[in-house]
Amino acid sequence: MTVLVSAGVGVVASMLTAYVTAHLAARQEIQRWRKDLAEKYAALAVDRPAQAQALARQFAIGVLILETGRPEEREKFFVAPYTRITAGRIDDNEIVLPFPSVSRRHFAISADGKCVYIEDLGSANGVRLNDSMVVGRSALKNGDIIRTGDDYNIEFQSLSTMQ
Repeated sequence: MTVLVSAGVGVVASMLTAYVTAHLAARQEIQRWRKDLAEKYAALAVDRPAQAQALARQFAIGVLILETGRPEEREKFFVAPYTRITAGRIDDNEIVLPFPSVSRRHFAISADGKCVYIEDLGSANGVRLNDSMVVGRSALKNGDIIRTGDDYNIEFQSLSTMQ
């Protein structure tokens, strides 16, 4: 009987050790993946924005749909987890909004593993989210509308099942 109990305890201890080891290894791999995705996206966004968007599309947890009132000019910007996208009037933003009411760097969209956020970057005219001014960092929900003026709408659509 003692032999069976000892064997059972040994099996349980081995299984527990294997589970904890596998869990820790998976956690480290996820952290490494997050860092790699963010670094690759940032590097591509600088010189090759189309490739950055292709990468973002693969892992996207949300999409921003820019409409200027003409369907043929509709643009989509995919938001990958652990990335940041800036929007403004100048060309080095990922989302360029060439309107007089838009600041050079107007707002930023960032994402963690579950949610997408918007924050005003100190713009002159502010950012509206569903007709309320954005103060600080605000989480986006499916169907939210972002505006910096009357020239266009940016709709957020969640692609994550967690929102």
